[in-house]
Amino acid sequence: ALMVAIHYEYTEMAGKILDAGASVHARDNQDNTALVWCGYKGHSGIALRLLRAGARIDECNSLGRSMLTQAAAKGHDDFLRALIAAGVDANHIDKRGETPLTAAAAAHQVTTVKTLIDAGADPEKPDRSGRTAAAIAQEKNLPRLAAAIEGEIRRKKKKAFADDLRQITEGARGDITL
Repeated sequence: ALMVAIHYEYTEMAGKILDAGASVHARDNQDNTALVWCGYKGHSGIALRLLRAGARIDECNSLGRSMLTQAAAKGHDDFLRALIAAGVDANHIDKRGETPLTAAAAAHQVTTVKTLIDAGADPEKPDRSGRTAAAIAQEKNLPRLAAAIEGEIRRKKKKAFADDLRQITEGARGDITL
């Protein structure tokens, strides 16, 4: 009943079913859990309740997709922002070997790629087969997306370098005696 309520977007009903003690680990005939359905439909409020009730982030459906990779592939940016802000790992790898960022790039979800990077996803983290989001964007004939991801990597490295230099120079000032 919980998954049906989530599937048909009866979020208030889903909350009541959850309150009544529905299993957070139950699966439908395609091996989806309620949490995976939340990712597919973009229901962050119910997903957070499911996690607090004991659902596991690594629960995947029969295709190996987790709630995060489902949400990323569907472009549910608000869902991803809410769950990452609540402490869910933006770089989680599902059973297929995908990260949310590589799933978003593979699904041509340009704004979701930006959302994930802004929320802390590592643009250099490869999927299980060794492909980064930029490489996947190139494979999908999305050169502008690949260039944007690579540009973000360069910006982060440049900022890290500048931060390191600032720490070194600030530390060096304390070492100098006149």
